This record gives sequence, structure tokens and C-alpha cells, in this order.
Amino acid sequence: MKPNKIIFFLALVTSLLQAEEFGDTFKIRIGGYLLSDNETTLSATTPYLVGAKINLKDDLGMETKTNVFRLDGHYRFSDVHKVEFAYYSINTRGSNTISKDLNFDGATYQAGANINSYLDMDIYKLNYAYSFYHNEKVELSIGAGLHFMDISTGLSGNAVIDNQPASFRSESVDVLAPLPVIGFDLDYAVSPRFHIRGSIDYFGISIDKYSGSFTDVLISADYQAFDNFGMGLGLNVTNLDAKVDDTTKYELNQTITGFLAYLSYNY
Repeated sequence: MKPNKIIFFLALVTSLLQAEEFGDTFKIRIGGYLLSDNETTLSATTPYLVGAKINLKDDLGMETKTNVFRLDGHYRFSDVHKVEFAYYSINTRGSNTISKDLNFDGATYQAGANINSYLDMDIYKLNYAYSFYHNEKVELSIGAGLHFMDISTGLSGNAVIDNQPASFRSESVDVLAPLPVIGFDLDYAVSPRFHIRGSIDYFGISIDKYSGSFTDVLISADYQAFDNFGMGLGLNVTNLDAKVDDTTKYELNQTITGFLAYLSYNY
């Protein structure tokens, strides 16, 4: 290769890899999303009794469409370092007269019982992200951080339980300790005012009585309508597989898909 071509190639690589300022110092997005699908199964077993899995949508009439509040954003303290944060809350309810016997938490709920169910989840995220490649059009980041999850589930109602009429209430409330998570972000500037972003976060862990995995995938499109204010739409898919192995072993498997809409502020 001739010297002038070598110089041209090196100059091209340098220009592509040059770390130019990308994005805003601070950005916060506030909005919510409409769940389009919610597949949740729940089981509770003891060392002596095996509990059948309950599908909260099919067996108990759990809502599959509900509004969910979500807040997220970042603070960039240098061109290549930033802190990301997020909080969202999912609260769903169901009420159904069951058509078959169900086993849950050591008891058999006989067909014809009216069962009310609920599932409440609060998820908090705090990540550090390193921008390993960025220019005026594209930013690629990898990150690591912590997720906190507060999960509450329960059943209540009037039923024939083990051939005896009874009112019942079964609840499980757990706060999962800080869980390590790794992530990847892509931010592509279609134009100065229109960005497309994709991100994925994942953790898998087993500590003490807690074990499971969690995946959070978000694809969104941001439009900067004014200098400091914008809006956006997106698609969010989360998958949770959680186990709490205590006196009773609780298992929760959930896949949620939702369409996201939000307003943003940045500077």
C-alpha cells in the first residue's frame, strides 16, 4: 500500500473513532405504556404438596391491558461516561369464576370458586454506562448496574376449599435485594431532532433463597420538538423468571409486551 493511501486510511479511521460530544448532559423521560400482552404463571409449593401452575390471564381473568407508569433517563458526566436510571410500576388485577380445580399454596380451590388476583411490581434501575464508540451520528454503550424489584402477588375470594366452604386470602410480598445487571445501548441520530434508540438489560442470579433472571428490551424513537423538550414512542418487552425458596416455594414466570409513549426534558 502506498504511503499516501496509508495516511488516508489512518485519517479515515481516526475520524470515525474520534470521540465527539454526543447527546445531552441530562435527559429524563416520563410517560407510560399500554400493555398489549401479559403472560404470567404463578405456583406455590411446599415440601409435601405440589402446587399446579396458575396462568393469571387464562385461569384467573388477569387484565392483559393496563396503563403502566415509567420514568427513565441519564446524566452524562463526560463524553464517554454516564449514569442511567429508570423506574416503572406494573399493577394488574383479575377476577374470575374458575371452571376447574386449582392447587395453590397447599390448598385446592374447587371449580366454581370466585377468585380475585393481583400482581404488583415496582422495578428500579441504576446503571453506569461507558460509551466505547460514538460520533455525531451513532453512540454504542455497554453498562453495568443494579436492579431492585418489589413484587407482591395474592389471591382472595370465596370458594370451596378441600370440600369446605371458606373465605381465603393468600399473599406473597418480597423485595429482591440489589441484583447486578449488564446492558447494551444503541443511539442513532437519523437527524439532529430525530433519534432511534435500542437497549437491552439482563441479569441472572442465585442468592440465598432468591434465584431467577430478568431481561428488559426497549426500542424507541425520540423526536426533539423544542430545544429542551421532546416526545417519543417505543416498544418494551420484559421477561421475568423469579423463584423464592422459603417455607413455601414461590415461582413467577412473566412476559410483558407494551407500547410506550413519553415526554422528555433535556439540557
